[in-house]
Amino acid sequence: EKIYKIERMEPKELRTLIVCDLSHSTLFQISRESNKALLMLDLLGNLGLTRANLRDPVGLLGYSDRIEMFLRPKLGSSQVYYMAQQIFEKMNLEREFPTRRQAHLKVALDFMIARLKMRHSVIVLSDLVDLVNDPDAVDYKRLRTLGAKHDMMMLILDDPDEFRVKSRLGYIRISDMETGKQTVISARKAGAIRRRIEESRATLQYKLRHQAGIDSVVLTPENHMEALPKFLISRTARR
Repeated sequence: EKIYKIERMEPKELRTLIVCDLSHSTLFQISRESNKALLMLDLLGNLGLTRANLRDPVGLLGYSDRIEMFLRPKLGSSQVYYMAQQIFEKMNLEREFPTRRQAHLKVALDFMIARLKMRHSVIVLSDLVDLVNDPDAVDYKRLRTLGAKHDMMMLILDDPDEFRVKSRLGYIRISDMETGKQTVISARKAGAIRRRIEESRATLQYKLRHQAGIDSVVLTPENHMEALPKFLISRTARR
């Protein structure tokens, strides 16, 4: 008489949905070695594989000014590798045939409100350019609704090289990464523009935490290996 054993993976905790900003500002590359697109891929792989090893189903939602892709959460590391492949192919396509699609986080928020019936762990990977540039457009009510139902966090992608200039002398031409609009400014003003962006982003992070209950952290290609674990540990300690 033979004895059969059924082996299967069962979900251990929450379903995880990684939400990736696939607008031109995120996929734009200053350097091939270090940029926000590669940072997003790195975070997707690290977070996705960590959750997969904990037997959490992992899924992907990609957005710009429309929903670019949606993969329902599934068990196993193969799902994470497939997600990374989809993002990598999107990066290469955008590099070869730029679409300059803008980011509208509202599109992703509406999709999640409509489609996510069960509680999820939602991890947003974005530079939040649309919210930083237009603070009045932030819908904290929608964010609060999602933050109350799901375990939601925002990992804000940043590339300091975007405003790093070799010389403070003369003039430089800057370009809006999503609209393509170009402006000529004095090189010495690049630092001031960068500081204004950082201040606006810090204000946004404060409001996300206190008006929507959503934690966030700014990650760069240089600091993410240290900053992300500290952020996750601090969130766990507060809960």
